[in-house]
Amino acid sequence: MTLSRLNGESLFAISLWRQPEDVEWGDKLPKNWPHEYLQSAGAADGMSIEIRRLEDDEYRQYTIGRDGEGSTARDQVIVWGPNRRELTVSADEVFTADEATPVYLAYYRTGTIPDGYSLRLLDLTYPPTDKATTETTA
Repeated sequence: MTLSRLNGESLFAISLWRQPEDVEWGDKLPKNWPHEYLQSAGAADGMSIEIRRLEDDEYRQYTIGRDGEGSTARDQVIVWGPNRRELTVSADEVFTADEATPVYLAYYRTGTIPDGYSLRLLDLTYPPTDKATTETTA
């Protein structure tokens, strides 16, 4: 599926991850796989991109934004899926399919995102806490 096909309703998410080296194509993946990935939710005209990666022996998940855009207000709402789930992000964290494509291509080729993007650590604890998210660069 291509990013341009995301419509926010019936096609609303995409994930990309590397196959474990000890698993053959078509084999059952190990439990709780994948551990590291790139994913998006939303529609072709407005989606988020998140990356999960191992850092200091801990898996962390970030939302990706454009570096240097300067927007920190979280006032953009991305809606997806039949249950109309919502994610509130800043304007620099909203991508079109065309804007997201180079991020996915770089991740496919290298396992990371290209320079020029910032990362905001997500607090994925449940129930949610008041723990602040932090800004970093890729």
